[in-house]
Amino acid sequence: MDTGKCQSTLNIANQHNACCIDHATAVHPFQWQALRPDIEPTADASLRTCFRDELESGVSSGRAYLVDSTPEAYALVREPLFRRPCQVSSGDCPFGTSYEEADTFFNVCNTLALISEASLKPQQADATPAECVSWLGGCIDRFVMGHESSDGHSEGYEGSWAADAALLVNCLYPTCTVVGEYALLKGFAKAVPLIQQELHNSSGPQKRFRLADLVSNEECNDAREFWSAFSRKDYSKCAWRAGLAPFVTLLLTHRGSHKTSPEVIEQFRSSFETAVRAVWLVHSRDGIARPHDESPAADATSPAHISRHHIDPVFVGDEDMGILQRGAIIGIKPHSYRQVIAEMLGAHLDGMEECNVALNSGGMALRVSSDPTIIEADGRERTDKSISPTQTEGDDAAYGTRANKINGAERQKSAWDRNARLGKILYTSIEKPHSADIRSRGEFGFSQFFQMEANINSCDHQLPSHAYTFAKSAISAASDPSVAKLVNICL
Repeated sequence: MDTGKCQSTLNIANQHNACCIDHATAVHPFQWQALRPDIEPTADASLRTCFRDELESGVSSGRAYLVDSTPEAYALVREPLFRRPCQVSSGDCPFGTSYEEADTFFNVCNTLALISEASLKPQQADATPAECVSWLGGCIDRFVMGHESSDGHSEGYEGSWAADAALLVNCLYPTCTVVGEYALLKGFAKAVPLIQQELHNSSGPQKRFRLADLVSNEECNDAREFWSAFSRKDYSKCAWRAGLAPFVTLLLTHRGSHKTSPEVIEQFRSSFETAVRAVWLVHSRDGIARPHDESPAADATSPAHISRHHIDPVFVGDEDMGILQRGAIIGIKPHSYRQVIAEMLGAHLDGMEECNVALNSGGMALRVSSDPTIIEADGRERTDKSISPTQTEGDDAAYGTRANKINGAERQKSAWDRNARLGKILYTSIEKPHSADIRSRGEFGFSQFFQMEANINSCDHQLPSHAYTFAKSAISAASDPSVAKLVNICL
């Protein structure tokens, strides 16, 4: 966002303090890139278009023709570590890629960059980006491990910054990737609301916050085991110093500027991939041994050996082969990240117990009506086409058998239920639940019934029903411009 647009936004929000702009980092996620997808040439719709160079056609390149595609040299996320969406055959699933998780990874790193600056600049105004990032790592280490500051001094809000940052680092390298399960550690997830509620109910920090004082011993030990990968003394084995910190420092140094050269883009790409490959150090017990057998990266011998198949999610599991439906091992889905951020924003609310998310990805995320657990009224199973995420028959190779789809659907519905419970405090604090009469409107075909009833009454020259009259008046009231302006001040 340029400075002019930023100032216009602040003016609308009645925030005229220009210094707000000086401490902002403009972040455009890499998803703005649009690489040409791999495609089967005979099914390429772009073949009908005109080509300035015939070598750009799908027949020559094996990739669809996009007039506004991102040049390969300028793309941040590309092969060989990341796979672009592609469908060369009917057995390919174009959604089984880590693109969305890598998007979140990029954005979380930008958030960590801003936190690192905000946590140190009030004490040291001339701190460099490298000093800010190093300071944040020390804050998290003191918060999680309980170490003392090197100078014996600890800033009052340090624990709050550290708790937020630790949870975000967990979003970068989720502890669990199985669909339907919680992605983040309970220790980090519970610490954020506990700290924010205490700060909200007091005039300021009355004590130093330490993780061991906030959560149970088991939760604290799990969090310390996770963070130990980021606090190893050996630089090459430390996931923070050798993996994550260089990329966060680079982001803070350039402050989101889009005035970059090809050399800078290459530097960003290399640093980004290094931070992603650091997941091996997180999964490794000591930074030397291979990750545990349950890890998708178990067969990689070092961070350099992390490849696309280690990172990419499993769109649909295979019960017979013991393959679980899971997300990528780096980052989480953007909608999951938005949920975590929303929970962190509302962490000060009474009753908010943890900032977490149950992973949810799979066929029902593409088309909810493809739910294979729904059957016909007479008890028959629905057709293969009706339970296909893409509404096509013969999609077993790409989207799983009926049994695997049912297993995945049950996991996804469990995730929806868990996430609804996590967000309950947020939802009810914004607006209290309506009465049962209002909540049931539109369900069970009532709307169609009322519509038919209104048509019959109209044909018979009868007065409309009470429900029809009430609904019409409610819609008219909701469309009142004065009401809309209360919701959106830009109108």
